[in-house]
Amino acid sequence: MDAVDLAAATRRGILVANTPAANSESVAELALTLALLGLRRIARGDAALRRGDWSAIRGMGIDGRRVGVIGYGRIGRGFARRVRALGASVHVFDPWLPPGVVEDVTRVDSLAELAGLDVVSLHSPGGETLIDAHWLARVEGLVLVNTARADLVDEVAVADALRAGRLAAYAADTLSTESAGGESPLLADDLRELTTFTPHLGAQTVQAIDMMTRLSVDAVLDVVAGREPVHLVTA
Repeated sequence: MDAVDLAAATRRGILVANTPAANSESVAELALTLALLGLRRIARGDAALRRGDWSAIRGMGIDGRRVGVIGYGRIGRGFARRVRALGASVHVFDPWLPPGVVEDVTRVDSLAELAGLDVVSLHSPGGETLIDAHWLARVEGLVLVNTARADLVDEVAVADALRAGRLAAYAADTLSTESAGGESPLLADDLRELTTFTPHLGAQTVQAIDMMTRLSVDAVLDVVAGREPVHLVTA
């Protein structure tokens, strides 16, 4: 809903509906893909091959790895379900998650508890920097994945951690330049083999777009028929 002024729509009596869950599975799949690319050092291997270098580049498999999930909504749960199926253990940080036991995952009370894991994947709403220099100072050989919002990470701090070897790889579906323009420090040439980026492709699957279209049409038909849309956002 980032592009919609909901307050202005409400003042004008304009109904706004969204399509929750339509792209959750596709974003979770992309997060898994990026995690695997980082673990297996695919960006480095691709660059080496293009130089004619067929030397072995040793990565890690996801089986037996400890994976952190920041934000346990639909996408976070979808990602967790996928990595568990591949043999990883999942550790969840989500202060908005209601109290109680979360099945098949380990719930942690602070971001600091995720710093020692093998992979951390971001699935939180934007608006707050969660991954900063202080947090990154604690990690060693971590693969960091961001298919959520660029402002969740301090990109300068991430670039520094990559150069220092504390981060093994950073893979993301978003960058600060998406909304702010300019050039991200993560696009520096010396980081090319340590990073993988996609241009906000999380929702871009045939299935997800089809579902978003169907839910949008359903909402329009509800309004035309005098019914309240199922996924109404404005009052």
